[in-house]
Amino acid sequence: MATQTETITRCLASSAREGLIETLDSGTDEPLLPRRAVVQLRRMQRLRRELRVNFTGAAIILDLVGRIEELNRELAEIHRQLQ
Repeated sequence: MATQTETITRCLASSAREGLIETLDSGTDEPLLPRRAVVQLRRMQRLRRELRVNFTGAAIILDLVGRIEELNRELAEIHRQLQ
């Protein structure tokens, strides 16, 4: 029977292979996560809990939200330039 840590490690490794989260090379079998990946995982967990979407769906939602935020920043900059 796998321990909770082993299960989490496998889940992280699988998510990294699928491109759902960013990892850093640790030189071992366990992935290292940059701070932004930890924040993203927490957001993904919240989306899974509150909206009942899977990890892939949560990753897509977060990607789209990020794109929208970037577009809003670009639009605000354009408005500033026009004034």
